[in-house]
Amino acid sequence: MIKGALTASVVGVLAMGSPVIAHPITEAEVMEAQKIWGNGIVAIGKAYSNNGNYEALAAEHVDTLYGYDEGTVLFKPTKAATHQFRLTEEEALSYFVGGIISEDGGFALQPWSAVRFENAE
Repeated sequence: MIKGALTASVVGVLAMGSPVIAHPITEAEVMEAQKIWGNGIVAIGKAYSNNGNYEALAAEHVDTLYGYDEGTVLFKPTKAATHQFRLTEEEALSYFVGGIISEDGGFALQPWSAVRFENAE
């Protein structure tokens, strides 16, 4: 359910038609998804700093949390300016570790120590 919670509440999924959700997403599910997302970003940055396999970690992070295999994803990264949306898994990966989009410097490659969320409710 983590992928569903993240795609529905943190990332934002634009599905063809109405998305089917078996039950309302709970606050606990949102908190867990945010925790997993933040830990993933920290782990990718640490792997990069330690010459580890950061690309594999980032690919797993995107594959596990973003739902590109479940439908159309409308992912708008915070630091994206020119190419504002990442509509494919490859484009999302580019945002996190650099790649096919020239403005992407690798958001997750920073030496993050923690990720903090400020939720509206």
